[in-house]
Amino acid sequence: MLYASTAAVYGDNADFPVTEQSNSDRPLSLYAATKKANEVMAHSYASMYALPVTGLRFFTVYGPWGRPDMALYKFTDSIMGGLCLNIHNNGNHTRDLIYIDDLVDAILAALEKPPSADQQIPHKIYNIGNQKAIGLLEMIENLEQQLGRKTAHKLLPRQVGEIKDNQADTTLFFQQFGFKPQVDFKQGLKKFVEWYRQYHSV
Repeated sequence: MLYASTAAVYGDNADFPVTEQSNSDRPLSLYAATKKANEVMAHSYASMYALPVTGLRFFTVYGPWGRPDMALYKFTDSIMGGLCLNIHNNGNHTRDLIYIDDLVDAILAALEKPPSADQQIPHKIYNIGNQKAIGLLEMIENLEQQLGRKTAHKLLPRQVGEIKDNQADTTLFFQQFGFKPQVDFKQGLKKFVEWYRQYHSV
């Protein structure tokens, strides 16, 4: 069995990049808390029933067919509509962005090689990210360049429950599966913008 967790379980860790052993017991949002609860329940099932279980802590996923409420999609909507961008924490966020195709490849790799049922507790958790932190303002600047448009920015305080930074250490996943992401941020952003223009006919 494989389930999706999130980098949000790490909360506001002081040290980056975060490894799977970094503190994940202080989530800042109910969303992160439910994901942590899912990890704990998965561990219990693996322990009680010798059920091989893999948990993947997704970092910030982006690309075609992404959720419209996610930051990159919302920023694109605002820029294309000539609306002001609301930028929280005065733009002082960083995110580890992984392109959707790379995420799918990581999931398939993990499905092919589940934990051995012979282990005492066959439950493994891995980070899935790009190992690179991109600043929010850098992300927006690149997006405006790709769209060929600029719009006004409004700097706002940090939102409650939102982590400030994230960056993955994916060494463990690479050692186990030999997997590394192939799409860098600028390549992935170009693919997303091409899809967005086609999908919205703009």
